[in-house]
Amino acid sequence: MTGLIKKIEMVERVHHLIRKRATGTPEELAEKLGVSPATVFRIIEGMKSLEAPIVYDFTICSYYYEYPVEFNYGFKSPKEWSEINGGYVSSSNFFKNNFKLSIFESAMF
Repeated sequence: MTGLIKKIEMVERVHHLIRKRATGTPEELAEKLGVSPATVFRIIEGMKSLEAPIVYDFTICSYYYEYPVEFNYGFKSPKEWSEINGGYVSSSNFFKNNFKLSIFESAMF
């Protein structure tokens, strides 16, 4: 499995835990993922650079999203993307997110 796929799978796993508000502290999240706390911070910052509205709540000791979001990466036809986006396809967002992905790849791990 390539490094890029492993990184995307890691982000998907973090996304799932954030949605459930079940990350725990950064140290606990690092243990769950089998990485260092510094890597957790790089993953979170990488996700934020892709405009993920991530916030940390000190009372529940977990990251969460300020509002509901989805993380989707993959190859789809324009029709599939329009179905995902409710008929709206923005090429500027597509290119913007692909550019951010390349920044994300180089910044993570």
